[in-house]
Amino acid sequence: MKPLSLDSLDIGLLLSALAGKAETSLGRRKSEDADLADSHAGCMERYQVVQELWALWEEQERLPLSGVLDVSDPVGRSQRGIRLLPGELIQVRDSVLAMQGLRRWVDDRAGRCPALMLRAGLMEIDPFLCSSLGRSFDEDGGFSGREYPQLEELRNRQVELR
Repeated sequence: MKPLSLDSLDIGLLLSALAGKAETSLGRRKSEDADLADSHAGCMERYQVVQELWALWEEQERLPLSGVLDVSDPVGRSQRGIRLLPGELIQVRDSVLAMQGLRRWVDDRAGRCPALMLRAGLMEIDPFLCSSLGRSFDEDGGFSGREYPQLEELRNRQVELR
């Protein structure tokens, strides 16, 4: 769409209002980007998703977005070989597990929401990663001694030495 057309539609104001309604920081950032459909068909595909979400909303079903965090910064740093702190790893774990739950939620509604299912199909969640991250931490947020027995031995040895 031409910039003049976008300006005449006050697209900046609309995108800002949309960002204000976003439930996640990533959603806010994506809302502020003018990633508009470039064809009638693309617009209709997105509108179908909105219709399906609206129908779910009317049935008191909400996208389970709690726990979905923007972990692009720690993930980007880890891809560059920078070690993450345990708290950052826990954020990544929580977000990955929340995304897995979101994907499962959409899968359960695939028959009622085919357009939403097509969009969710782009979310590839590695089951091994989910399982590994889920087991890696104990209730206190530390690395699990059950999952990492050598670490547990070192902890016990440290207690003995004290």
